Amino acid sequence: LRAYSDTDYAGCKQTRRSTSGGVVLRGQHILKHWASTQKFVTLSSAEAELGGIVRCATEVIGLRSLASDLGMRPETQIFADAAAAIGICQRSGVGKVRHLATGQLWIQEQLRNGLLRLYKVNGAQNPADLCTKHLGAPTLKILLEQLPVEWLTSRARTAPLITDASKKGN
Repeated sequence: LRAYSDTDYAGCKQTRRSTSGGVVLRGQHILKHWASTQKFVTLSSAEAELGGIVRCATEVIGLRSLASDLGMRPETQIFADAAAAIGICQRSGVGKVRHLATGQLWIQEQLRNGLLRLYKVNGAQNPADLCTKHLGAPTLKILLEQLPVEWLTSRARTAPLITDASKKGN
């Protein structure tokens, strides 16, 4: 299982809460994706990204558990573009971090026990950016090319046809 995590720090203009997003793949299949507002206002981008990585870890562990029920034992990899958050995850204990939650200590334990692997990915190559940022068409195309999706500009063949009669409510 390969998971990508990203967070926009204080992206909501009204609440200043961050949005966490992610994508989980198995081979060339998207198993899950999400974008959700974090529950608390974070005080730094590292803290926001750390929360996003923890959320990503819980999602991928849930999918790994499902795979285990089906007799599979997939390796679990998480990719994130936040070096500071990755550093906090890979250390042991709180260090000088002031606002560390239990979930963040939990991910340190998961990494130490080898249940997860955490890697740095270049921000421009992180498909989880699709879940957290407003992106222009060129960037969208680059990120979508990393995923098993098609970029279409026409209607699907199976979409219902819109006729003049249906537009008028007849």
